[in-house]
Amino acid sequence: MRLREWFRPPRHALLLFLGVAVVCGVALGWLGWQLLEQDQAVEVARRRERVDEAADRAVAVMQRSLADLEARLGQRTMSGSLPAGVTVVAGGENGITAVPGFLYYPETVRLPEAAAGAFVEAERLEFTVNDLAGAARIYERMAGAADAPTRAGALTRLGRVERKVHDTEVAEGFYARLAQIAHAGVAGLPASLIAREGRASLFAETHRTGDLVREAAALQRDLRDGRWQLTKQQYDFYLSESAAWLGRIPPDDSNGRVIAEAFERVWRNRAGDVPLTRRLISVDRSTALVIWRQSGNQLEAAIAGPRYLRALGSEAIPGSSLRWSIADPEGRTVLGEAPPARDAAVRAAASRTCPGR
Repeated sequence: MRLREWFRPPRHALLLFLGVAVVCGVALGWLGWQLLEQDQAVEVARRRERVDEAADRAVAVMQRSLADLEARLGQRTMSGSLPAGVTVVAGGENGITAVPGFLYYPETVRLPEAAAGAFVEAERLEFTVNDLAGAARIYERMAGAADAPTRAGALTRLGRVERKVHDTEVAEGFYARLAQIAHAGVAGLPASLIAREGRASLFAETHRTGDLVREAAALQRDLRDGRWQLTKQQYDFYLSESAAWLGRIPPDDSNGRVIAEAFERVWRNRAGDVPLTRRLISVDRSTALVIWRQSGNQLEAAIAGPRYLRALGSEAIPGSSLRWSIADPEGRTVLGEAPPARDAAVRAAASRTCPGR
């Protein structure tokens, strides 16, 4: 036997070694896979725990915020202390009071006006006889009346007469006096709104572009701030008029419109005594939360628009690693971005129809 063949390992020993190596490799691979699955399961459990903890914190934040809104019902709270995007309102037989004001209302307050027929003679001279000077003398005398409604009616007509005779400076002075009358109406509109619109029309007629832009912008601000209790049709008319004077369409206040529409639905459907109630109301693919109660003819409500709800969601679920959504009782997502169902933690709000306090 040659020497090198003597030192050559037997063939069956090589096969045995390879078999043991394969078995060890498979075992190590299986153990590694088991460890990987365990790590993944631990990570899933940790992630689920974080999601559940975040959901519980979010519920606590939202319940605390809703309790704060409920506590404001019936209070004459100044708008500066209210969260942005929330309106508190009380309504009944004596009208509707909202803080801050709505863009428009389901119905307007009836402001006191001059007695029927107070201006019959002066208007006969103005329109039938075309005696503008004679009509102006009567209007001027009535503009000094003690009661505000008569003064408002007279000043409105004086502004109209002076515009007819092209005395714009005098007309502007009458509109300035009219703007100071707070609690009087003319033809169903607030005196101060007529003054604002009259001055803008006067500047448009006389091509005073700079003055027109300032007055139209002021009219638009007053409308957006809810200075006057107007119907939706009135609000849209004066907003479009201001836009025409400014030469541009103003950005739509979607939050204000959603709040106004949501309250109008509650107001139109009010009836009898209603205990403290929460409800999500969908308006034009947006959402408002309304909390209200009614006792007799008196209704009290807090309306939180999409601006408030988005801020509340961001406060409840801070950071960008988690997504959140609010769904209505039918399960439709009305705000936010719903996460995948497998990673979601769902918390149902308490159905709040409780005895009134």
